[in-house]
Order: sequence, then structure tokens, then C-alpha cells
Amino acid sequence: MEYSDLLNLPVLSLDSVFKKLVESVNESPKERSELPLVTVYNHAGNSFSGHLVKYNANEGLLILAEIVDAEVSLQYISTAGIQNLQVHRSSRYLWTLSDGNLAFFLEENQAPSNLELKALVQKKAELISQIAKSPIQLILHQEQEHTALSRYQFKVIVELLSDAIVELCKDPLGIEALSESVSSIQLGISEDSESAVLEGEKLLISIPFKNPNKPDIHQNKLQTLIESLL
Repeated sequence: MEYSDLLNLPVLSLDSVFKKLVESVNESPKERSELPLVTVYNHAGNSFSGHLVKYNANEGLLILAEIVDAEVSLQYISTAGIQNLQVHRSSRYLWTLSDGNLAFFLEENQAPSNLELKALVQKKAELISQIAKSPIQLILHQEQEHTALSRYQFKVIVELLSDAIVELCKDPLGIEALSESVSSIQLGISEDSESAVLEGEKLLISIPFKNPNKPDIHQNKLQTLIESLL
């Protein structure tokens, strides 16, 4: 990362920053997740430091934790009086705070490893097969070695597909149509628009990313695309 890259960071509200920091923890592999360490300052100039545990905009509260050995001390802080926020060790959060627009901020350890991605694919293939009551193979289209960004994007679309299939199979007719028509699903990352094609019993799906961390299709639309081919 070049220091000049920081000039491309968007200016975000404190509300957005808190939400994105919590989001970054939720999206990280559990064994690598680490609560963000922050310091907040109120209008009176008082400061409070700790690991960000929760942020609730509706309640106007956040929870900071001080963790020493096995002991945890919690601080419940009203967001109404917060004037300033310092995010310690910010490099690991630049990807999230850039809205994913700056792919070079994505660090290797923020994406699933090849083994983690393979395990996720296997897990979701088993789930899809179970709810479809028929064996369905899940394949990632890969023309070259996965980069951190492509592994991150494949993780996103694998989970998106799984959610769409689960919703589709809430209808018994959806289960029947899927099991009769599809024996394998191949997922790819598109540069243009989304596409879904059924070749024999292989369902080919490509998902584009205008922003590197956000697919350009939501679950309902993907579900509709799949249903149209069954």
C-alpha cells in the first residue's frame, strides 16, 4: 500500500464507521476475527478505549470491552455525545472503510484461504443437496490461481447462492424442479452482467462485482434467475 492510497478513502460519518467495523468482524473467518480496538472521545474531552463489541444505532449505544487475561470489563457508551473516533491498527479495516472500492486494501488474511474456501464449497454443496433431496455438486469456475480478492468474492457468491437455494426450496415445487433439472452448479465471477444458463443438468451462474466487495445482484434476483431455468 502506498500512503497516497489513503487519499482515496471516502469520508464517512461516525455511524457508518461503527457499522462497518462491526461488519468487518462478522464477515471475517471466525478463527481470524479480532474485535477492533478503538478510542472514542465525547464533547467534554473524555476518552474511552476498548475493543468494539456491539454498536446499536437505534438505541444510541455501543459496547467497548477491556480484555485482560480472562477478565472482561464492559463499557456501555451513549453515541449521542461522541465527537471523535480513533481506530487503532487501521490497516486491517481499510478494505471495509473504503466500501470495497479500493481492492488493494484487501489483505491476504482478510480473505479465506484456499482450504477454507474449499471447505465452504463442500459445506454448502452438502446443504444444497440435503434441502434439494438430490446430490448436487458445487464447482467454482477457475481459470487461474485464486487471488485474495477472488477468494473473497467467491466466498460471497457461494453464500449468496446457498441463501437463494434455501429460499427457493421452501416451496415443494422448487425442490422438485431443482432436483429434476440440476446435478451440478458452477459459479463464476463476471466482468459485465449476471448470467444463468442451464446446460444439460449443469447450472452455470456468473456474478459481477462493480464494487469489489459487493455483488451486483441480490438474493431475490438470483433466486428468480434460477427459477426461470427450472
